[in-house]
Amino acid sequence: MQPIKKTIRAAAPLTTGYVVGDVIANAGGMDQLVLGVAFTKGSLTSATIKIEFNLGGSTWYPETTDSASPTTFTRTYTADFTGVIAIPIMFSSVRVSVIGVGTTTGSSMAIEAYLGRQNSL
Repeated sequence: MQPIKKTIRAAAPLTTGYVVGDVIANAGGMDQLVLGVAFTKGSLTSATIKIEFNLGGSTWYPETTDSASPTTFTRTYTADFTGVIAIPIMFSSVRVSVIGVGTTTGSSMAIEAYLGRQNSL
């Protein structure tokens, strides 16, 4: 099965409130999500990515830390970054949100999603 590519967020300046990118719906049958991230810091202090999952209802479940007191797990970048985030998935839908901290001038983030089956990407 060929991987599916979807633009989650086209390159755009960040804002100081979380902005949800395009939702990846109907990911059933896929078990791997790879996010291609291109972040330009500009004047920001940092940028944060949050990933949430949905089983088909109205509740979104954030990715959490694996600890006795789990909290929402986020990825924070304090310098320009181009790379990937690989995540196993079992939920039918996934959404990715981003936020900038500080002055947003000159900042940009783009995110591409690649969905596939393990060992097929």
